[in-house]
Amino acid sequence: MRLLAALTSPLIALVVTSGAADAQILKIELKDPKKTKSFSKFCIEVNDELKLVAEAKSGLTFNAEKNSFEYVKNGNVDLWVTDMDNPKACPYRLEKGGEKVKAGGKAYVTLKGDDIKDVQFYMKDQSFWGLTKEYAKRDSEIDDLKKERDALKRGTGQWKLKQTAVIQCMERLKSWLDQTLYSKAAKKVGKEIESELRSAKDAMAQRLEIAKASIKLVPVPEDLARIAK
Repeated sequence: MRLLAALTSPLIALVVTSGAADAQILKIELKDPKKTKSFSKFCIEVNDELKLVAEAKSGLTFNAEKNSFEYVKNGNVDLWVTDMDNPKACPYRLEKGGEKVKAGGKAYVTLKGDDIKDVQFYMKDQSFWGLTKEYAKRDSEIDDLKKERDALKRGTGQWKLKQTAVIQCMERLKSWLDQTLYSKAAKKVGKEIESELRSAKDAMAQRLEIAKASIKLVPVPEDLARIAK
């Protein structure tokens, strides 16, 4: 199971009340493995089984008293789904009053209630919208640190400190991506971290070469040479 600690974001504006399930990220097990595979790009693997990750759009509610999800077996269940390769993407935009409106592309899928085997909370205190906002905040922090670093002379002590801060921030982003829905994006950040580490190494090597090149041999003064004899 993926670790979900510390995923609650202050940016979440969707509060689940009185049985609603549409502001929480769910994991859904389908009866037919073939149907699950048809939605594979919207799935995560849990204990070697694919689970559809979604938010309820319509036809699915949570009964708090019974602590269970409810849907009509022969009715339609519409589910918001997101692009797990792109943490910037959200399948909907929020209108005034919190109404979700399709943002474009493949924003939701429709199932029959009878297709569903099990529904559970995956991130009870999070939404796709909240995840995209959290990603934007973290990504912006890295961009700001890079701008501060690039304003410094490459290879200096201050540059090295800022480069270390950039790498640490990127490592935290990678961990967050891995722990949420975006493992592919996490791999991309991992490669970027390797590039930044190489850049830091190259900068220090260049700085050392410049320092060596600045060393000049000074002739020994005649008086000192005479004393040395």
